[in-house]
Amino acid sequence: MGGRPGVTAGGRYGRRRVRFSAYDRAVRALAVDRLRGLIIALMALDHASAFIIDRPRLGEFWGAVFPVYSDALPFVIRAVSHLCAPGFFLLMGASMALAAENHARGGGDFRELRGHLVRRGLILLVVQHILVNPGFLVGDPAPSPVPGIGDDVLLYFGVIYGLGAAMIVAAPLLRRSTSTLLILAAASIASSTVVLPDPARGGEAFSALLRLLWIPGQTDLLMVRYPLFPWLGVALLGVVLGRYVARSPEVLRRRIPALGLACVGVFVVLRAVGLGDPHVASGGWIEFLNLTKYPPSVDFLLWTLGVDLLLLGLLARVTRERGPLVTFGQAALFFYVVHLYLYGALARVLDAAAPGAGYVAMLGWWIAGLVVLLPLCAAYGRFKRGRPRGSVWRYF
Repeated sequence: MGGRPGVTAGGRYGRRRVRFSAYDRAVRALAVDRLRGLIIALMALDHASAFIIDRPRLGEFWGAVFPVYSDALPFVIRAVSHLCAPGFFLLMGASMALAAENHARGGGDFRELRGHLVRRGLILLVVQHILVNPGFLVGDPAPSPVPGIGDDVLLYFGVIYGLGAAMIVAAPLLRRSTSTLLILAAASIASSTVVLPDPARGGEAFSALLRLLWIPGQTDLLMVRYPLFPWLGVALLGVVLGRYVARSPEVLRRRIPALGLACVGVFVVLRAVGLGDPHVASGGWIEFLNLTKYPPSVDFLLWTLGVDLLLLGLLARVTRERGPLVTFGQAALFFYVVHLYLYGALARVLDAAAPGAGYVAMLGWWIAGLVVLLPLCAAYGRFKRGRPRGSVWRYF
């Protein structure tokens, strides 16, 4: 792909006035797509494990029984999936910032972009309940203990809800200064720590509003894993990241990995002295990396976002314009919905034929599922690109 004369960008999307070429913009977009494709494949591994092995899993909740691992493989499978949610929110924010840059460069009205993003956020909320939640029922994973009170769950608010709600709230903030966004991100993440009750109160039934905004857990028929505010903070950090990488592909290749390494370093120091996570490590590398995810602790975010940034810098060095990760990343929502039904149906077939699959067999079926998903995502990507700009299919 050849370069061409760039255009000047400035205003709300960065104080420096820099020149962007078509090649620069493609490098940025493909790096984001590759990382999104990688982490969504790792997410599929976690769900394949939940569906196919069908053993009760303990979630990393603030106020429930915390998971203990005696073997490394189950922990590693779970731990690599922790990169997914922080990566999704970070990349969503970065993509919003890059979209704002492209929109401003084309002379578009900000209200048009804001409306588009809000509509997409609303669509994500609908998708959570009409497509994603039934998909989890197909796989019928073994229940895991969560904080709160209730038996059956009627309304489940997972990561797609969190992404949609964060997009709706972040869209009007895209024109704010970088310093304002950083303050809002820090306040959003910190508010979760401030509002979160003592773990001894994990069995209480908090209001639906507190659940949706801050406190993961179950209250009667409502269950929330991804409340708005802690994850909104990550999305806003992603907006800042998007502005930062918009300066040059070299920022992606050099400075972003350095930032990721710094995050990992701070995590190691905080974890070693027992700060940044309510569950203190008792010894061993598994305990050291076994962190609170619901809601995400400071240590959890430093570790996972640090690794995600390192991966983003590494993937920005890849010169190929296509590949499986790009294909998955450019059809991420389609992948998310379809993989639930695919691995769920596969789990039911396997359980009927040979119940009790182990981790090694599950890894093989996970890879087989990715092989099936690759042409499906490629076909959907072509279909989506062929739709007119206002088509609802382009929101997926």
